[in-house]
Amino acid sequence: MKRWTEADIRNANIVDYEQFNNEYNASKSSINGGLDRSQIPQLTVNKNRIVDNALHRVYYNDEGEFTTTSPYVDPSSPVLTLGEFKGLTYSTYNGGWINVVEREYTGLKDGMMQIEFMCQLFIHTQFSMVDNGGTPTVNDKGVQIAIEWNGVSLLNTFDFSMPIQTVRIFANTFSPGGNGKLTIKARMTPKGQTDWLHKVQFHMFAMRTLLIGRWR
Repeated sequence: MKRWTEADIRNANIVDYEQFNNEYNASKSSINGGLDRSQIPQLTVNKNRIVDNALHRVYYNDEGEFTTTSPYVDPSSPVLTLGEFKGLTYSTYNGGWINVVEREYTGLKDGMMQIEFMCQLFIHTQFSMVDNGGTPTVNDKGVQIAIEWNGVSLLNTFDFSMPIQTVRIFANTFSPGGNGKLTIKARMTPKGQTDWLHKVQFHMFAMRTLLIGRWR
């Protein structure tokens, strides 16, 4: 059970909320130009006074599935007519980050960018544990996913480990005007002692990206 305790104030603690609010509002004003509802009379700004995408813009893209033309895709893996995915195997991939989505955006403005990535993820979990002659060997299979914006890492997930699952991740960041580049990366557990070389180990499909830019 959690019990009440006492603590001494440290330099990093917030002891004056009004001072914190003032500093926080000053930081926000660098994004929104210092305007808020207290400075603009009600009904002063209507839709006729705002051009399209002046305040925000939404970018949605259906990214499909991980491309079968990637050098990481094993040409010996099953074709789609066999009811299996054609994708990455341990003959062409043995761990490490790979780019699964790369997309560039133009005409951005200063503000905040909300980034969401969604997909269906298949993982071949067989041989995550093997008997190994009475001495079990564990090689837990899992896939991590990362979001990068303009080359800066925003998010790195834990291991997704279900054979089939829905993934939805999101991050928010300050974004300068001009151009921006979104990169979605993934990596899987390296090969274990008994894994097949030509069985597809993981595949991402029904991939979608959603970006919402909220301008200053």
